[in-house]
Amino acid sequence: MEVTGNSASSSAAESEIGSPVTTPGRAVDTLAHLLKGHGAKVPEEVRANACILLGQVGREDGVGKERVPELVKLKAELRPLLVSAADAEKESRLKTAAAGALQRWGRGK
Repeated sequence: MEVTGNSASSSAAESEIGSPVTTPGRAVDTLAHLLKGHGAKVPEEVRANACILLGQVGREDGVGKERVPELVKLKAELRPLLVSAADAEKESRLKTAAAGALQRWGRGK
């Protein structure tokens, strides 16, 4: 009887695809996942902390000249999520943290 290695790996792959828990490939992806919130799955406090972290990481004076292209890319990817959170109508810790991050990035509100 021949045993193929594909059967175990394909069922694992199917399981991972359908799983609500996935592992983002980069730290930026993890932060984006947190900011999106996915309903009530991610507590607001965690999302606010992600904004605070991004505010610090994204400061212009926080990186050397060699890292500026990476910083520009990070901001391009995550700014829309921060803007969305900062422009929310309901006052919240998340809204305040997102607005603070954008302010540190050079967008005052």
